[in-house]
Amino acid sequence: MTLKLPTDLTSLPPFRLLEASLGPTRALWLWWTAWRELAYLMQEGLAPGRIRAEDKSGFVAALVLPPDSDDSNPAEAGEHLWSLLLSSHLLKADGEDWVCARFALMQEGPTHRSAAQRGGDAKAYEARQRQMPGLAFQQALQISESKMVDEHGEPLTKEMRERVTRLVVSCDNALFKNLRPPHGYSEGLVQDALRVLANFTDEQIAAVCKFVSDHRSNPMLTTTERLLPVFGEITRMLEGRS
Repeated sequence: MTLKLPTDLTSLPPFRLLEASLGPTRALWLWWTAWRELAYLMQEGLAPGRIRAEDKSGFVAALVLPPDSDDSNPAEAGEHLWSLLLSSHLLKADGEDWVCARFALMQEGPTHRSAAQRGGDAKAYEARQRQMPGLAFQQALQISESKMVDEHGEPLTKEMRERVTRLVVSCDNALFKNLRPPHGYSEGLVQDALRVLANFTDEQIAAVCKFVSDHRSNPMLTTTERLLPVFGEITRMLEGRS
């Protein structure tokens, strides 16, 4: 199979963190090795970018680079490299598994939808977004105040309640989900939404939601709960294209 690598690989924040620990050559080798192992797992039927708990030992063993192959403790060397992939945020924990959002987004295959169908999808998304402000306002009034709190447990202002609901409704719209009931707003979802609002502009959020609406068949983009934690990955990828 053909693997897609980021054209701006050496400028990406995860790569720079790996480079700071390993140097440029070994960082490139580690990235490529991780990419190759993710491809093998994908060929076995896993969702692109996903590493299950039972796959970790084999994945870690494959990470030991040639300079480390003579190490007196290669298992320890492999675990060190694995920890670097996590600390660089190239891999992120997802329950008992781990995921690489960038790999999943880049290896996405064709959606098998015609140009007319994709055009219809875009119009449907735009129509839902036009209704979003009113729906978000109504939901903001219905969600339990115990969930609408900041990281310190303090109640959110009226403006922030509305911004959180607008973001969640927009993400649900991009994924073509039905309107989320008020009880569907968990404390974790609200905190993830607040982190996105604190780190990204309205323009960046709109660009990500539009991208997601065009790529909603990607297995990494199935729910808003999965989407919000990888907002940064998608934003950096989109900005790297411009």
